[in-house]
Amino acid sequence: IEKIKERILNETQYSENKSNFYQPVMQNGVIPKTIQSFLNADGGYLYIGVKDDAPPEEKIIGLDEDRKTLEERYGKLSDDKFSDKFRSDVEKTLDKFLASDASFGSLLDFDFPVIDGKMLLQIDVKRSPAPVFYKCLNRNNKETVFEICLNGNEVTRRRLDEFHYRDGSRKRHCETF
Repeated sequence: IEKIKERILNETQYSENKSNFYQPVMQNGVIPKTIQSFLNADGGYLYIGVKDDAPPEEKIIGLDEDRKTLEERYGKLSDDKFSDKFRSDVEKTLDKFLASDASFGSLLDFDFPVIDGKMLLQIDVKRSPAPVFYKCLNRNNKETVFEICLNGNEVTRRRLDEFHYRDGSRKRHCETF
């Protein structure tokens, strides 16, 4: 617990905090890109249920907001059922938005520690042996594909994906072609 608290209070290249998961901007962009950046670097820890811009004694807010979202869908959930459904939703999101030749199963460890009476999600992310890309999806949830033409004739079609990696305590975007 003390190691977790230390990581939460001192975000570094190996630690990142997010307050919740189910807010659309978090679920569809911020969290997959953060995990991708750890996979493309030396790994690290993502904590969900931690408020970034709060004094140390107010940082740990827990997963109550995310639990409320899930319970609106499924009704009252035990801690075990909540953990299972929450983890499953995170994994589905990563499958939807991240692409790699590597399998993510052995690269991600999920844990739900309780600190100061509040449950958090800790994702221990290992370094990926292959590059991981964030898929740019269109409104139909299909990957955006561009036609590459030469003299008016289509030569090939390419997906446009994004590449992020950790640089210090920040996520960096690298242009891809």
